[in-house]
Amino acid sequence: MNIINKLTLRHMKENKRRTLVTILGVIISVAMITAVTTIGLSFIDVLKRESIASNGNWHIQYNEVPVSKLPVLEDSLYADELILEHEEGYALLSEQGLEGKDNKPYIHVLAYNEAALNRLPLQLLEGRLPVSPNEIVVPEHFLKHFNKDSHIIGETMTMTLGERYNPDLVEEDYVDRLDQNYSILFDDERHTKETVIGEREAEFTVVGIIERLGDEYGISPGYSFLTGLDPSKLPKDATVTAKLYTAKPDQEIFKEGERLKHALSIDEYYINTTLLRYSFVSSHDGFVTTVFSLLSIVMGVIMIGSISLIYNAFGISVADRSRYLGMLASVGATKRQKRNSVFFEGMIISVISIPLGILGGLAGIAITFAVVNPTFRGVLGLDVSFEVKMNIWTLLLTIGISLITVLLSVWWPAKRAAKVSAIDAIRQTQDVKLSRKQVKTSKLVRKLFGIEAEIALKNIKRNKRRYQITVFSLVISIILFMTVSYLTESMKQALFSTNSGVNYDLQVNYGMKDDPNLELLLEFDGITDYSIIQSTQSSARVPYQYVPATNASAMVAQQEEISDDLYYDVFIQALDDEELKEVAEYAGVDASLLFDTSHPQAILYNEISYYHKGEKRYVAGKVLSQVTDIMVQLTNWTYETSTDESGETIYMSHEVEGEAIELVGGTDFAPMGIVRTTHGPNGMTLYVSQAVMDKLNSNIEPRVQYNVYIKSDNPLALEEQIRESQHFDNYYISNVFKHKQEEEATMFILSVFSYGFIVLITLISVANILNTISTSIQLRRREFAMLRSIGMTEKGFYRMINYESILYGVKALLYGLPISFGIMVLIYWSILKTSYYPFQLPWVHLGILFVVLFMIVGLSMMYSGSKVKKGSIVDAIKQENM
Repeated sequence: MNIINKLTLRHMKENKRRTLVTILGVIISVAMITAVTTIGLSFIDVLKRESIASNGNWHIQYNEVPVSKLPVLEDSLYADELILEHEEGYALLSEQGLEGKDNKPYIHVLAYNEAALNRLPLQLLEGRLPVSPNEIVVPEHFLKHFNKDSHIIGETMTMTLGERYNPDLVEEDYVDRLDQNYSILFDDERHTKETVIGEREAEFTVVGIIERLGDEYGISPGYSFLTGLDPSKLPKDATVTAKLYTAKPDQEIFKEGERLKHALSIDEYYINTTLLRYSFVSSHDGFVTTVFSLLSIVMGVIMIGSISLIYNAFGISVADRSRYLGMLASVGATKRQKRNSVFFEGMIISVISIPLGILGGLAGIAITFAVVNPTFRGVLGLDVSFEVKMNIWTLLLTIGISLITVLLSVWWPAKRAAKVSAIDAIRQTQDVKLSRKQVKTSKLVRKLFGIEAEIALKNIKRNKRRYQITVFSLVISIILFMTVSYLTESMKQALFSTNSGVNYDLQVNYGMKDDPNLELLLEFDGITDYSIIQSTQSSARVPYQYVPATNASAMVAQQEEISDDLYYDVFIQALDDEELKEVAEYAGVDASLLFDTSHPQAILYNEISYYHKGEKRYVAGKVLSQVTDIMVQLTNWTYETSTDESGETIYMSHEVEGEAIELVGGTDFAPMGIVRTTHGPNGMTLYVSQAVMDKLNSNIEPRVQYNVYIKSDNPLALEEQIRESQHFDNYYISNVFKHKQEEEATMFILSVFSYGFIVLITLISVANILNTISTSIQLRRREFAMLRSIGMTEKGFYRMINYESILYGVKALLYGLPISFGIMVLIYWSILKTSYYPFQLPWVHLGILFVVLFMIVGLSMMYSGSKVKKGSIVDAIKQENM
């Protein structure tokens, strides 16, 4: 170690406070960089694991693949594992001496190969999984329903398996095979009319108990059992569902999917786009581009903030060491040696700070996850949780970004240190080289604000470098806060555009208006809230000028005939009176208008979300640009059949004009049961009264549905109760709890990280401001002591401090806000690649910024000033260093 480095090291030890402040600044910056990379990895990881837990770990799926063509899939470069499922068939529960319900009389046997057992969502509760075709596992809910216990493991079950078919559609060249997606077929007298074909005997040994399989829905007619699969023992004409898993998916997987489709002579296939997206593989570059654009913007903002924090620390260090550097110059130190002394200080601080910063960032994220995970699992009922993820590449990236940040931070102070001359440094005049003109102020300042304000303004002009450092620090803090605030709100908007907005757990279609069983349904335990909605569907054409441009472009692309009007599917929802009045109040509409049947009127649900095929992105916006004084002429279609001369059946449709309905308002309020993403760009939902609904249905053939939407504290148990009741065998029951759960999980994850990141950025910004201002005030102790020595009172001193605070805040806002708005536009453009929503400034965060900025600056100045004011005037004037 040369003499310059030794002197630098000794100087750092002698100035412990300044050195510790600098180290702390670097630690905070590195911790923030570490936190961002770790949060990014962990966020993607938990979404990926949740997707696997819900849908399985596979990438391409082909249905009805002949066993003879499996070698085509096995030879694929993307078939690291080939996941196979086979429908073994259905067996009657009565064979086992069990009496099932009319709508669930079967055992459904599904076979998985070893890869399927490992890759598909499957929860073993007791025993083991089947490894051969003569072993089977049974679902837990089957045992509970028939009051069986776990002693069933080891027992033998003999079944007669066959396939379900619709007898009305069994023809020579076509049969309609029914699977778990189809409920039991009944005739008009409530007798089962489906046919079981191809029966065969099978014997299984029960080896385990599992949770309900995902292919068993509420309407499914069979309890799904699972057995092992050996493809080599299947008949050559048998078909299987095949899924491909690859350890390293890439963009070429989409071409491979198409190639295999043609090789198998199959019409369609499925790509697990959700799972691929979390591996940064997408059929279009929008998602990947958006993610990397946002990461680049966030990392750039963080680097700028970190550079500001570290630069301020080193800048103050060089200002503090200027006398020392001048003394080195006086004894022969070269510019290079003086510059390298600052780089050496940066290296020492990096060696200490970067490991501590990485450990601190990881510890902070681990603590955050420990706090969040119980809520995450408990509130949302998910099995996955956040885990701290850091691999070698992200570690190297973090270290590299941190070193670059420190290097950029010390570069300018190092160049400045090299220019320090011996005479100027010893005299301490290098920061003050001013003429009278440069510190001249307007006489208006003294008249309006007093002599203290003039002194404050002169001081800012005289110590321009310190003033610029302080303002720069404030500007960076403003940019950090506003950028992160807008980014989090934008991500929520983008996610909102892809979510359906499901706001209920169960939907029960009860078929008739005055259903006597409705009251029985609503008496079940576990129902926390419900909404009864009568709905029907119609059509309408709306003039072009009322349709937003983005919606119009999507509709034009999918409608064959385009005129001056655009075709809409109109979904009319009749709410109960109290709920309709609530919607009317929210929309600012006189509710009495909605009950006038002589002049039907409605409120438009003016929110829409859909995927724009032409622009390959999700769009969230308004249904119509105008929501009042519009007459919507409803129409419906009737269909007739006739026979031509050759005996062929001809289908003809006629448009029938219905009632006209006036729109009297619009709202974004969605009562329970109303969702956004059901109907595409040409979907329109109208809220009407029951009386108006009856009037609308009087002139056209009614196609009315009666639904009750339910919220429950245990949706799965409630669904089971309803299905167990004989009163509801004919009811359609849809459990959307899982889908709602996934959307809520994603929003919850985003909210946690969004607000956590905002808090982190706010703390960093506050620390930056406090450090810069307090250090700046400390360096001005001699100046303040001289002002006090010539008679400045305590009141005058604080007036001067307050005026400086206002100048700092106003100047920082003048620079910080335009730059922040520019970055917001960049973020908006990045997200537009995958989603669309109107650009909006974050007004709430702007208000918070104004209040917090002036409060922090003022308190920092006041606190630091009070510390300076308490010292001895004589000692302060004698002081040369901190």
